[in-house]
Amino acid sequence: MRGWPGAHFAALAIGLAVAGLAAYIITALLRVGGYAPANGSLGDGGLGVLPTVNVATVVVAFTAGIAGILAFETRSSSAVGVAISITTIPAAAFIGAAAAVHDPSGARGALAVLAANVAILVIAGTVTLLLQHLLRRRRPPST
Repeated sequence: MRGWPGAHFAALAIGLAVAGLAAYIITALLRVGGYAPANGSLGDGGLGVLPTVNVATVVVAFTAGIAGILAFETRSSSAVGVAISITTIPAAAFIGAAAAVHDPSGARGALAVLAANVAILVIAGTVTLLLQHLLRRRRPPST
């Protein structure tokens, strides 16, 4: 992997912050127009499971981490972005929307989901790279 890992994490953090800010602005505008909850929980609108770390959170993030690394290894870099976005953008957007409707509990839950997603993506990617390395070492050299 080329480049400085800190720069990659900085790009991820900036992207997630922009997603959260965009969701905040859109939700605030919807509130002004009477289309979003004035105050309270976003979970009342069918999004209740989003700010909850559960088995699905782990499975989706782990699978995305594996898919992201495999795509990176095969030069399918756009698939890496898709895998990361699928697991992180909804939680980042929920944080922004929850802040706009003054739902601190929802924002904290979504932050926990986001942190779990990022950690699991990194763990899954690392495990995948280690397994690939071990499998390559075990294969006899091709002639």
